[in-house]
Amino acid sequence: MAINCFSYNIRGSSCSAFNFYDAWDYRKDSVAKLILLFDLDLICFQEDDFKMYSFLKKKLKNFQSYGFNSMAKPLGGSEFNSIFFNSRKLRILSKGGFFFSNTPFKPSKFYGMNYYRSCTWIGFFNKVSKKLFYIFNLHLDNNASDQTQLKCLKVLFEKIKSIAKNESFVVVGDFNFKPASRAYKKICAVLALSSPVKGESVVAWGLKPGMKSVIDYVFASDKKMVKNCGFVNAKIYRNGRKRYSSDHKPLKFQI
Repeated sequence: MAINCFSYNIRGSSCSAFNFYDAWDYRKDSVAKLILLFDLDLICFQEDDFKMYSFLKKKLKNFQSYGFNSMAKPLGGSEFNSIFFNSRKLRILSKGGFFFSNTPFKPSKFYGMNYYRSCTWIGFFNKVSKKLFYIFNLHLDNNASDQTQLKCLKVLFEKIKSIAKNESFVVVGDFNFKPASRAYKKICAVLALSSPVKGESVVAWGLKPGMKSVIDYVFASDKKMVKNCGFVNAKIYRNGRKRYSSDHKPLKFQI
C-alpha cells in the first residue's frame, strides 16, 4: 500500500500579501481544507512559521508532526519545514535538522543568503511494507547565487550520506532554482528526479512575467521509489471566490 504525500510551500505568515485576502489569516482554513480533501499520509510543509505550525497542529488532529526550528527561537522568525504524518502507517525512528551553511549544526547561513535555510528530516518505519526510509524536507534560499546553491547541495549530499547511509530516501521541498540552473543539473546527476519540470509550481500572485516556473521538486535515492507525482492545480472557495491557498501549488506523490 502506497504512502500518499504532499510537498507544499504555504507562504510564511510574515510575508507581505500580494492581495489583502491572501494574508495568512484569510487563507489558513483553506490550506487545512485542501490537505483534508486528499487521503494523505505524509505532508511536508515549507515556510511554516511558529504561528502557522501551531495552527496546523490544531487543525490536522489526526496527524503527528515534527518541525526543525530554523532560528532556535520559540516564536516569530523561525521556519519549521514541518513534516506531518499518519502514525497508523508510519513510525518515527529518528529525526533532526540541519542548516545550509559551513556550520550546519547551528543557526547560520552562507554569505549572500537572505535567511537561515534549513532541512527537517525523519527516519520512518513503514508499518505496511515493513521497510525503513528517510524523508528530507528543505527550503533553499531565494537570493542565493549559482555557486551558493551548489554549496547548499554539497551540504545536503553530505547529510544524506551520514544520516540515511544505505537506506532509501526522498528529498522534497522548495529548491528555489529552475531546471536550467547549474544546481538543478548537479542534483539530477546525483539523485533521481521524480517530479515534473514542465509547467509551473508558483502561481501568479503578483509575479512579474517570466517568473513562473518549476522550483519545487521531489528527488529520491531510486527512481522507482516515487510514483504518480504531479502538481495539484486546486483552488479553494474563500472570501467570496475560488482562490489558491498559497503562492505555490502542492506537489502530490506516492512512496
